[in-house]
Amino acid sequence: MNIRSLLPKNNLTKLTFLSFFTLLYFYSPVMTLFLQDKGLSLWQVNSLWAIILISSFFAEIPTGIIADRIGRKNSIVLAILFQFIAEFLFIFFQSYPALIFFAILAGIGFAFSSGALEAFLFDDLKANNQEDQMTWAMGRLSAGGRAGNIVSFLIGGLLATVLTVANFRIMVILTAASVGIGLLFALSLDESNQNQDDDADDEPSSFALIKSGWQQLTSSTLIGGLVLIFIFSNAFSDYNLNLYQPYFVTSRVPSLWLGWGPALGALVGIFVATNAWRLKQAAGPYRAFLISILLPALFYFGMAWRAEPIWAIAMIVGFVASIQLTGPIFSEIINLQIKSESRATVLSLVNMGSTVYESSMGFVIGIAADRALSQAFNLMGGVLLIVFIAAGAAIWLNRGRSSE
Repeated sequence: MNIRSLLPKNNLTKLTFLSFFTLLYFYSPVMTLFLQDKGLSLWQVNSLWAIILISSFFAEIPTGIIADRIGRKNSIVLAILFQFIAEFLFIFFQSYPALIFFAILAGIGFAFSSGALEAFLFDDLKANNQEDQMTWAMGRLSAGGRAGNIVSFLIGGLLATVLTVANFRIMVILTAASVGIGLLFALSLDESNQNQDDDADDEPSSFALIKSGWQQLTSSTLIGGLVLIFIFSNAFSDYNLNLYQPYFVTSRVPSLWLGWGPALGALVGIFVATNAWRLKQAAGPYRAFLISILLPALFYFGMAWRAEPIWAIAMIVGFVASIQLTGPIFSEIINLQIKSESRATVLSLVNMGSTVYESSMGFVIGIAADRALSQAFNLMGGVLLIVFIAAGAAIWLNRGRSSE
């Protein structure tokens, strides 16, 4: 039997399944607790994600250029392949230095997918004259990832009731196998109907791609301002994924909810992601963008304020759901402004800026968390609140240039 015949034909559906399987991180509900039990501090745990981001930063532009050179599909395949290798090696983890190596591999993989996946999706929609549906499509893609979170957190939560080395290794094996399935969906993507811009007669050099990408980002104060706002509006969700586990322990939340809490948040997040376009239509893209910045900040302040079982669960559910707004809304805003021929490079430049900021903040957040979890939550919420105020002022001053 041909495996390809069992796979869906539509690229968006394939990407949705790819997102589902590659985000089945069964060990996520207990990774921080397990690593702490192995002697790692919260600073070291947070540093792993910072290392992923740093390695992604150095690989961002080369992988973005590769995506524009060899095609978005091949770049996505390489991304999932690196992810699979990192997860497979994680099965045999023994020390912090080994975790650093796995983090570097994962960072390279993320760099390959960061610009290529979004560029592939937009160009696929553009080929069918549906580029104005990018918010809806990104919401559906995000929903696939959240569905993966639900399944992995539920199963991981059940396995986490008895946290042993054997159980943790089972979670890692399941995760590696799931990424392998995601690789099959990546290999099945079809980009035959995607064309570069008609006026791109000659293939540009790598330097020309970078120059073109930078010129597009700086072509107007509105585009540049939006990119800066997006970079600094990072909700630090991956750092929160490390911190919510000790937060639940401090709040005396039953261990089963280590998985079920984020799973419930991911379930609500599916509704949020798939309806982000409704918020964009009702409030306009820029006001919707502002709302997506404010909501995670409020939940961070809520986590810092109280540490009780029901309250802690509600805060995590709300936070996980709220962070599904920013990506779909911003994605349509920025992709409508840039050319197809260097789309992956442009998006990689945006991700580079975000990576520098997020990785730098990771070490600061880790130091604050080692002192007190409430300090870390207040820090992240405070940063988002400042960005919300600054972004609101900038958008108000430039309101005459917006299409709202």
